[in-house]
Amino acid sequence: MQTKSEQRKSHRYLVGFPCSVRRSRGPKEPVEAAIPAETKDVSTGGIYFEASADWELGTEIECLLHLPVKAFGGRPVGIRCRGKIVRVDRPASDTVGVGATIEHFEFLQLEKDKGAKSSKVR
Repeated sequence: MQTKSEQRKSHRYLVGFPCSVRRSRGPKEPVEAAIPAETKDVSTGGIYFEASADWELGTEIECLLHLPVKAFGGRPVGIRCRGKIVRVDRPASDTVGVGATIEHFEFLQLEKDKGAKSSKVR
């Protein structure tokens, strides 16, 4: 039997980036407020984060990761991801651990003052 690490398709990086997560919406659904979270590990195929809100398996989500400004010459850069929740850990603390697939992602140039407004990095 394979262990979890042997079943993974891509390497996971143990990184703690601030992020915001919300449930994906359909074209006619209202935009929900994003919930602040922090990544614990990230790969090209998935993400694990902790947040103070509860999540359900199968929920489609959108996540915006805020990358370290120093790594991009002082420019705020983020990664917007879309995926689906495949794991929920409910420890005895205030946070919930969530594992999600990443089915699509794009790098974004974030505005310094507004944070969430973005344009694609070329």
